Amino acid sequence: MIHSVLLLDDDLVMVQFRNSDRGFGLQVLNEEGQLVTEFIGIPSLFDHAHGGLAYRVIQPEMDESGDYSNPFLSVY
Repeated sequence: MIHSVLLLDDDLVMVQFRNSDRGFGLQVLNEEGQLVTEFIGIPSLFDHAHGGLAYRVIQPEMDESGDYSNPFLSVY
């Protein structure tokens, strides 16, 4: 099931999907619709893509006092 389509660069599109057998994954296609990458398994979906990079916001686990530290960006 396709979850999102993100413009990775001027001529590349990243398609993210959820597959019940393989978990989350992505593929990159060029502007002609040709596959640039095969299935790439990922731990979670990316939130944004720009300039050839994909970004995901990571929220750290709660600490012993019940507080959350600031989230950070994971860049791929």
